[in-house]
Amino acid sequence: MRLPLILIISYLFLCQARAQQPLSAQTGVLSGNIMRQGTNDAVPGASIQIGRHDDQNIRRSGQSDEKGDFRFSDLPFGWYSIRITAIGSSPLQIDSIHIRADRPEMILADLIMPIATSGLETIVIHAEKPLIEQKEGNLIFNAAESPLSTGSNASELLRNIPLVSNDPDGRITVRGREPRILVDDKPVAMNAQQMQDFLESMPGGMIERIEVMTNPPAQYANEPGGVINIVTRKGKTGISGRFSLTYGSRGEAGASASFNLRKKGLSIQFNTGTTHGNYLGEGGSVRENRFRDSTNQLITESRFNNRFIRPVARLNIDQDIDPRNTLGITIEGNINDFDDIRTIDYTNVNRFGKEYRRSVRSISSTGINLNPTINLSYLYKGKAKGETLRFTFGGGVSNTDGVKDFRQTFTDGEYQSLGRDSAQEQGEVTYNRNVQIRVSYDKPIIPSKTTLSTAAAFTRNLSDVDLDTWDKEPDGSNRRLIDFMSNEFVFRQDVTSGTLGLRQRLGERFWLSGGMTVEKTDILFDLIRDKNRVSSGYENWQPYANLNKNWDGKTSLSFVYRRTMRRPGIRELNPTIDYSDPYNLRFGNPDLRPSPSHNLDLVFGRTLTKFQMNAGLGYNRVEDIFATVRMLKEDGRTNITWQNISGREEWEANTWLNLNLSKGFRMNANASYTINLYSKYDREVLRYRNGASINGRINLIYAPIPEWNVTSTLQINRYANPQGTVRSTVSTIFGGQYRFWKRKLSATAQVVDPFIQQTYVTVTEGVNFRTESRNLTRTRNYRLTLSYHFSNTPVSSSKSKGGQRRSEKPSAGKKPAR
Repeated sequence: MRLPLILIISYLFLCQARAQQPLSAQTGVLSGNIMRQGTNDAVPGASIQIGRHDDQNIRRSGQSDEKGDFRFSDLPFGWYSIRITAIGSSPLQIDSIHIRADRPEMILADLIMPIATSGLETIVIHAEKPLIEQKEGNLIFNAAESPLSTGSNASELLRNIPLVSNDPDGRITVRGREPRILVDDKPVAMNAQQMQDFLESMPGGMIERIEVMTNPPAQYANEPGGVINIVTRKGKTGISGRFSLTYGSRGEAGASASFNLRKKGLSIQFNTGTTHGNYLGEGGSVRENRFRDSTNQLITESRFNNRFIRPVARLNIDQDIDPRNTLGITIEGNINDFDDIRTIDYTNVNRFGKEYRRSVRSISSTGINLNPTINLSYLYKGKAKGETLRFTFGGGVSNTDGVKDFRQTFTDGEYQSLGRDSAQEQGEVTYNRNVQIRVSYDKPIIPSKTTLSTAAAFTRNLSDVDLDTWDKEPDGSNRRLIDFMSNEFVFRQDVTSGTLGLRQRLGERFWLSGGMTVEKTDILFDLIRDKNRVSSGYENWQPYANLNKNWDGKTSLSFVYRRTMRRPGIRELNPTIDYSDPYNLRFGNPDLRPSPSHNLDLVFGRTLTKFQMNAGLGYNRVEDIFATVRMLKEDGRTNITWQNISGREEWEANTWLNLNLSKGFRMNANASYTINLYSKYDREVLRYRNGASINGRINLIYAPIPEWNVTSTLQINRYANPQGTVRSTVSTIFGGQYRFWKRKLSATAQVVDPFIQQTYVTVTEGVNFRTESRNLTRTRNYRLTLSYHFSNTPVSSSKSKGGQRRSEKPSAGKKPAR
């Protein structure tokens, strides 16, 4: 009952605010900046004329200033067109610009004046960006249009995009598979954990849009989860920036700033920020162990407190050497300074239901993780339209220095001590280095019909891990190295690939793309203390094909086939045993094999003015799957590791839609369903089970007046694994935003999970055990964010029809003088 009441009160309040608008609010603003084609230089002194479609008396004229900026204010609501002329350029006309109550300020950023090659005039129909749009089966989330972007981080924004979700380990997935992450079309040289830290520290306010490419270009066509490209805000010509402050009742606080400079082919972008968190949670489990002649139970209750500080900084510089050549450099880094405490209560129960042993284990984890990276890029645009040569080099290092302190006390069922308390200390130093080199070339063979695409890439990931474990007295004295719990190894993985593809136009809006990627992987595992050096390698051929038909730019149908390869990384291969839980030992498997799969997808899309939808069906045949498997040992402990299983078939269905229900009211939703089918041997011998993964989300945005908007999001996830399921409670977010001072200052309030806190329930069943566990994170949060946007863009002068210079604003509701 509380949720409908909140929505009703919000609606009445906003309607009242709208009713109290002054008459002057019935006018709007049209502004923008003009750039020259090829050089991206500002165009000063361009002649600008605007007019309203239904009233010939409403006309304005003016010129762009020295930075190419222009601005017309006090425009009565309605449909407008704008015509721009400049020396050395062909005229540019933009039609169907709608200035209205829910969009009173229209910004036409980066208008490109075409080179004067003929007397023809370029006419463009203006189309406003929806929150979600699709192109050739790919999805674009315009983060700048979402109220959720202010106050959120990149990881939170990704979780609110159709087809994107988090698996139980927190990793970003697209339709259940890990994608490649790009930032501004450039691959990021980070491993999975570094990427997760980077996304959680990246402020959402610095993101312009997020592109989810389920049908990526040739050089990424065989990525298992496609590509996610995060495009950051660039700003207009001149200097602009943004400052934000965030505080949440959950124990979080943050600050971020961005600065942008664009001038004469030079673009400089600097973003920085820091977040602090103090997250609490709890959990528990019941495991029934089944032996040949008896059964017993292990019951756990746990509590945790995770504290962290995550500063991040990113500098991006792009320089147009000339109209065809562009150089770029990106330097970024993030730090994760963490201090975690976890306490676990263990209770052993015999087959008669009597408690016979208790223990309490406390774990303290402290450390710091540093992740600096650099990316160099070069882009060449050929004379032929669509001809491009792109080269990128990326490198990064990651240094993690952490210490874990374990302490455990033992008592019987009557709380009588069973002997000396246990104390250990574990120190781990990990040094990661990674390099990515990638070159791609697209060449139109037959203009507007046939395009050849080639790409080559090399990636190296190198990790040095040194782990020492000591036994000690509870007071910290008498430390003794435990050899079998210590490890030192070097891991290296090299991946070399080459791609050749062709894109052919078969008819009007009808395309066929196809090609082949050849990939070679070399792995080295050097277990230094065991004096065991293991190397392996494999090659694979990955074909792909994409048939796409589009009707009138509104309806599309795509059929996609590709063979992909999922490679195990250091997380799955690392043989080091994690003793954080002495009853559940976790370790990797250096003998894992890669998992190839054949993927077939049929995708239908429909785009109308107030309605966009996408629906897909998919079939995947996956071989040599590597997944986490839990096995019960005779001593009552379970080993949790990674193993290759025989394979499975996956059938999936997914859909998303975006609706503009009325003026200022938008809704988008998505749902996906995937069922996993295992072989008869896996089901009967290994007790694996067929299961379904379900993800669903719905988001509502209501903006009755330009200064106000409210939003709400509901999300639920359920994941299947070979030995059971993982399901979550409903996650909810409610928010509101108000903008002051001509919408330069915004205040955003968010309420996260006010009714049900985020809980994951996992059920796992093996041949001789069954475990049901729950993990609750106190996600309830009341968050407030203040954000200020600044720009040095001046207000350019304008003239009314007839050439008289305007020096004063017209009265509300009156037409400007002729």
